[in-house]
Amino acid sequence: MFTGCCIGHYNYRFFLAFIIHLLIATLYATYFNVYFMWDRISFEAPMTLLKIMFPLAMVAFGIDISETQLYLVLFLITVMGMLFMVALLIIHVNLIWHGTTTYEKNHKIRDYDFGWKQNFKDVIGENWILAFFFPFAQLKLRGDGIHWTTRNSWQLEASKSR
Repeated sequence: MFTGCCIGHYNYRFFLAFIIHLLIATLYATYFNVYFMWDRISFEAPMTLLKIMFPLAMVAFGIDISETQLYLVLFLITVMGMLFMVALLIIHVNLIWHGTTTYEKNHKIRDYDFGWKQNFKDVIGENWILAFFFPFAQLKLRGDGIHWTTRNSWQLEASKSR
């Protein structure tokens, strides 16, 4: 829903890189916007707290339609985008960590959990450090995205090879 396309086996790594890079961009923007807004806002009037808490309401109701208030609205949008990216990253890292999809997590199905390290390799690829810095590098993924080994079959194959 967020990207307008299905996130599957072959593009999950790119979606994760997209989230991480958006988070870095919004952190960068928020960092510099804090300094910018600190110089623009005077904290002397009691109305300042309302302007900071409800900047869009101040503009919408015509109470304060100044340039500073419009900057404050844009700053709020940046902060909300950053918080959204943090939440999205936490959700998806948690899903990868446990080797589940959202449906499997909600229904407590843990058939595809091979440990956090192997789960990340399954999603990102064998050389996951390279994928972090170069998200478009061609890295081999385990499986084809349709047929999956379960935890039980994986342990059975490992015991046969011993």
